[in-house]
Amino acid sequence: RDYSSIDSLMDEDEERSAKATWNLLASRHNINIALITVRRQLKKLEWSYGKARFDPKICLTNKELHLLQAGSKLARHSMTSSSQTNQSWPLTNLLKIATEKKEEDQASRVPSIPSNSHQGPGPYLIFDGIMAREFFEEEIIKRCAGPYVREVFLAPHHFFQDNDPKHTVALVCIANKGINWVKTPAESPDLNLIELVWHQLKTFICNSAKPTSKDELVKTIKTFWLEKLKIQQCNKYTDNLSKVLPMVVELGGSATKM
Repeated sequence: RDYSSIDSLMDEDEERSAKATWNLLASRHNINIALITVRRQLKKLEWSYGKARFDPKICLTNKELHLLQAGSKLARHSMTSSSQTNQSWPLTNLLKIATEKKEEDQASRVPSIPSNSHQGPGPYLIFDGIMAREFFEEEIIKRCAGPYVREVFLAPHHFFQDNDPKHTVALVCIANKGINWVKTPAESPDLNLIELVWHQLKTFICNSAKPTSKDELVKTIKTFWLEKLKIQQCNKYTDNLSKVLPMVVELGGSATKM
């Protein structure tokens, strides 16, 4: 069977769900197949996501950037290891802060800003409403991230977040606060370590806590951050990049699913 229609539908909207694709196949193309078949074909066509949503279909431009950044990090690691015997590679002390962005009912929206490193979970910020540029710069960068970097990290650090426009326009503010933002290419969640924390948090919310109200959701996030996320897990997430980088190079820039 020719499943080119599935590929063309996903080219229109790469974030379209399997169910939405299934419905469009029937209504637009008169193709009636089982939903499980659509899911299987999406995975075969590399449109599906793994457990931590780390299996995107990477376009050629981003694949090249993905490979370039991985190779560059590996090269710096090699130079550091050969010239300084007792120094761990630059990601040993790592700051990771990111923002969650979902299309949700405003009443139930509870964004949170976490940070963690080899020193364990850092501060987090939970707030109501939509995060605007001003809020991001004043509350997150100047009040939270900046002081955290200056007080905790004496060695070089790396700051991870996605390429949301609110982040990119705050580039000057981020730099002025002494924060070393490592920009990752689009479609490269495997190079953005905070995604591993987001996945663990979402799994805890959906599979364990299962909150039924906004107050319960806030309580669940706090419980996860203060009780469930341990320093050992932070170390595991931080060290994961040393496994991802060689894999990216080996795959020629394709998604590693790690």
